[in-house]
This record gives sequence, structure tokens and C-alpha cells, in this order.
Amino acid sequence: MTVVLYLDWVFAHNESADASARNGSRHVPLAGRSGEMMEQTHQPSAAEPIAPAISSDERAWAAIAHASALITMLFGAVTGGALCLVGPIVPLVIWLVFRERSRFVARHALQATVFQALVVVISAAIATLGLVLVVAAWVGTIMLMAAIVGILLIPVALALTLLWGVVSLGLPVAALVYACYGAYEVAEGRDFRYYLVGHWVD
Repeated sequence: MTVVLYLDWVFAHNESADASARNGSRHVPLAGRSGEMMEQTHQPSAAEPIAPAISSDERAWAAIAHASALITMLFGAVTGGALCLVGPIVPLVIWLVFRERSRFVARHALQATVFQALVVVISAAIATLGLVLVVAAWVGTIMLMAAIVGILLIPVALALTLLWGVVSLGLPVAALVYACYGAYEVAEGRDFRYYLVGHWVD
């Protein structure tokens, strides 16, 4: 008789577990006061947000938005920086297209737009300010060449010229590498945020 009751309890327990599994619930076994096993069924709360699945197309468009920094670099190199503002237009267009269709794509496109625009502005400021300082350093060196002071200023002018060249070329290259890394991360299905820019955009 005890065996029959036990088998009946096991059958009822399995039936309840199967029904709960079909309904998307989860069973957590709890020990009762008398040593019997009790069940607590946890139903998913309606308030718990369910993250939508990101499709491969969304990942691809988000990656394109980041990788469009290549266009910024290309136009900047070919035109001497004159048309480098064309680059941020690509992620801006992607943002305009997807802002109502995909929050994932829109967020990454907006990040890429702000990041590339900042890089263009900062690079232009460094190039302009550096050029002024380099020209002033060499003009001062040449004017004082007759004196010993002019000769001593040559290493300073050379160092300033080298620093200006390294920063002017290095910043866009570093930004391009960073953007391509972001494109790779997004294409692999991982989230990515530019330092400072990502949190500001969010």
C-alpha cells in the first residue's frame, strides 16, 4: 500500500512538472516540516523585461556604422582633411533609418556618429594649432639664426614638428583601429561602447 501511494505521488509530481514546463514555469523543490518535498512554482513576472533577440542583419548594420570610420579616414587622407566630415554622414544616415526600427542599430549608429565627429573636430584643432606653433617655432629659429639662441632653438623646432606630425597622424589611425574593434565586437554579437561617448549617448 505504501509503495502504491509513493508511486502515485511520483506520477502526480512528474505530471505537474511537465505541465509547468510547458507553461514556462520553474519548479524549486523545498523541504517541508515533516521531511516531505514540497514544490514552489515560480511564474515569470510580467514586469520582468525580456530582451529582444538581435538579428544578424542588425549586427551587420551596427558593425557597418562603426566601420564607416574607414570612409572618414579615406576622405581625410585623399583630400588632406577637407572632406573628412563626409565620413560621419554614413552612421548618421544609418541612425536616421533605424531609429524607429531597431534600438540596437540606432544606439550603435549614434555612438559612431558622435565618435567620428569628435575625432574630426579634435584632429582639425590639433592640426591647425600645431601648424601655427610649428611655423612660429621655425620663423623664430630662422630670425635668431645669426645669434647663438637661434642655433639652440633648432632642436626645439624639430621636436615640435615631430610631435605635431605624430599626433596629427596617430590620432586618426588610433580612432580607426578603435572603431574597427567596435565593429568586430558588434558583429560577434557582443555589446560595445566607446569610452565616455557610449555612456553619454545612452
